[in-house]
Amino acid sequence: MVRWRYLLLPLAICVLMPLSAVPVDGDGDGGLRNDSADVILSLDMTGTQDAWQLEYGQARSRAVAALGTGNKDLAVQAAKMQFILCPFNDPEYTAASVEFARSILAQADGAPDRAERFERFALYGPNGPDGKAGTDDDGADPLAQVSLGAFRRDERLARQRDDEILALAALAPSWARQWYNTERGYERVNSADFEGGARLFVEALADSAHSKPSPQAQTEDWSARVVTYTMDRAKVGLGVVYKARTGTAYGIEEFVARCVKFVEYGAAGEDGKPGTADDLCAPL
Repeated sequence: MVRWRYLLLPLAICVLMPLSAVPVDGDGDGGLRNDSADVILSLDMTGTQDAWQLEYGQARSRAVAALGTGNKDLAVQAAKMQFILCPFNDPEYTAASVEFARSILAQADGAPDRAERFERFALYGPNGPDGKAGTDDDGADPLAQVSLGAFRRDERLARQRDDEILALAALAPSWARQWYNTERGYERVNSADFEGGARLFVEALADSAHSKPSPQAQTEDWSARVVTYTMDRAKVGLGVVYKARTGTAYGIEEFVARCVKFVEYGAAGEDGKPGTADDLCAPL
């Protein structure tokens, strides 16, 4: 059966409720509040379309449940996954996901060391808070070896969902088809297939960037708005891929901006001439 959310094109990027991941009084859940119910979907004015489809809240809920049943391995996997999937375009969301993961790690380990190293790496990257390589605060991703196998979906089900989206894309007008590629990409990153998602996000971003509408068209023309929205969705997806690859949110905005610039101008840069100062390297 085709899920209803594929039948309409989205009108707005999701707004998530700000989340706190502070310990609370209680037993059986490691002292963490299950705040997944606070992760809400914003609706457009007709109330018919859910726009945020990355399973951030589901991963948070799974982490709390796993910790409560003593499954520390799954709790750590889910803590890592919610950090990867959280929206990157607002520091408050990043801070909430880092704090949540830090709390899960500290309680899963029974000690603060890995939690503190994760927090530092997630926020500041390998060069640490001072931003300088080769100094005492440098670090590596402490979750680099944590598998996300618990989130990988059955291959047959993944193919079925992909076929559903492709069938709908075949019926869509040409200007809407790359939006469906972002749908396919979201399905992949939700199931920890980040490289599969990356390919689809790059394709959607490149195609949309080459047909990017003027600011006036974006306000007057529905098809132009969809192209712009498709670019936004692809950039969100590429932010997820970046965190999955690097283990940090540091530098994510610069990475996404470089992706946009590369698909717009190619390796030769804005002047179109190879071997000049504005040449670009492929971010992916």
